[in-house]
Amino acid sequence: MLLPALLILYSAATNYCAVYHFLKINRQLSRNNYYLSQLPRFNPEPVCIFNDKGQAVFCNSSAEKKFGAFKHLFQITGEELIDPRKLISSENEFTCRYSRNGKHYLFAMIGSIEINSVLAYGFDISEVIETNKGIIDTQKEITYILGEMAESRSMETGSHVKRVAEYSRLLALHYGLSEEEANLLRDASPMHDIGKVAIPDSILNKPGKLTEDEWRIMRQHTEKGYQLFRNSNRPILKTAAIVSYQYHEKWDGSGYPRGFSGEEIHIFGRITAVADVFDALGSDRVYKKAWDLELFDNLDEFIAVRDKFKDYYAAKPEPLVSTLPKEVPRLISA
Repeated sequence: MLLPALLILYSAATNYCAVYHFLKINRQLSRNNYYLSQLPRFNPEPVCIFNDKGQAVFCNSSAEKKFGAFKHLFQITGEELIDPRKLISSENEFTCRYSRNGKHYLFAMIGSIEINSVLAYGFDISEVIETNKGIIDTQKEITYILGEMAESRSMETGSHVKRVAEYSRLLALHYGLSEEEANLLRDASPMHDIGKVAIPDSILNKPGKLTEDEWRIMRQHTEKGYQLFRNSNRPILKTAAIVSYQYHEKWDGSGYPRGFSGEEIHIFGRITAVADVFDALGSDRVYKKAWDLELFDNLDEFIAVRDKFKDYYAAKPEPLVSTLPKEVPRLISA
């Protein structure tokens, strides 16, 4: 009886109830132990538990060490607004990527009816992200190398494919495509003439007019390029297949190889066609001087690209000041 009486007197004097505090600690420890029992043992990755209001009720030591204690589910999900109650009631899984200090984590959040909570498991995917980025960069580099190889066979320069790539990106953005689509087109467009590697030099670089049979063989380069990439599952190469196949089609249906017209022609093919013609007319060649051009709006952006990727033999380009000749095709905004 003496100990409880002393605790009561101490609590009254200090407004501090040791018994209550002790019991509260025990409840917290019990709850944490229960949460831990629901999780994989010896998990070295971050694990957090959030209640049905999205508030953090538990973070393991790895989570606290790497991020500090999360206070709310939205700290992980960012702009992804999810309702914890729906996750819990349906026991569904939701994943999101979380980046901090150069590290990348994939959080898998699983609803648990049993403990009325959302369990968030974190996995370090930094190495995967870097590896994937390296693969994509390698693909981009290869597309430029192959594009330059194809152009060199038809007396073009390596700078031509770089300019066409950047022109295509600018045109795509001004047309209204997303940044992702514009970048994809930029990375694939250097392959627009890749099929020319299968065309004999006697035809490809013939100084005079091609015969009907020679012209038929020349036109096959679009299908040759398409055949190279049509079975690829890589976004860049799939786009290269579209570009190489369709960029010689024309809005009025007079192009090749399929005679597509209007919006039958993929927008990637239309944009690359305009970029290619613009570069051919606006750049110096050993056999001609660059035309003076004016390209609808935002001309300064295109001039900057042309000046950045000059041909090694090109003289200093003259200012683009006059109007665009009527014969030059414009991008159809339809």
